[in-house]
Amino acid sequence: MPSLRHAPLIESLPALRRTDAHFLREGARSTIEELDGAVVVRTPDNPGYQTANAVWFASAPRPDDAERWPSLFSRAFFGTKVRHVCLGWDGAGASDETLERFSRLGYEYERTVCLVLERGRLLK
Repeated sequence: MPSLRHAPLIESLPALRRTDAHFLREGARSTIEELDGAVVVRTPDNPGYQTANAVWFASAPRPDDAERWPSLFSRAFFGTKVRHVCLGWDGAGASDETLERFSRLGYEYERTVCLVLERGRLLK
């Protein structure tokens, strides 16, 4: 059964992450929890599903987060079968300096664009 105990946390997420959380909880039987100000999504039945075993942050990383964020991911997934690191954030992109620091550690940056329609604005 999906974990519903953190519904207020989910409701505080941006629209794209709320949608992801809904489908992950219902379809993939993921759990969603808070850890040190980040949102941790775990899908124990499918440890190779990268975006369903991830840590989401409220804003883009700063240069000093290149070591801190992966460390938080390691704590969140310690003892599991997850063998990747997936870090995400909403909003503006990271600075070139920050992306370079992550790149030097072996990370690749992938940008996703999402269009969001506010409730009640659907055209007929």
